[in-house]
Amino acid sequence: MSYGLEYRLERRERDAWLEVDPDLEATFPANGILIPPRGSEVQEIQLPVSEPGTYRICKDLASLDSESVEVVEVCETFLLS
Repeated sequence: MSYGLEYRLERRERDAWLEVDPDLEATFPANGILIPPRGSEVQEIQLPVSEPGTYRICKDLASLDSESVEVVEVCETFLLS
């Protein structure tokens, strides 16, 4: 499994998720971090938001095997009050 340092931050507006800052992903270096089988990794980030609301943070993870690469998007929702 691998991932990069970039993430996407979205805010819930009515029935849709809207990206908070579309240029945010461009501010991260293109580093790749490998996670060994049954391993874990922690990435701390400071979110560029202060307005109350429902947000989610999304990150792409890549599963690496000998024949293919499968990319999966993982998102976590949180409330800022």
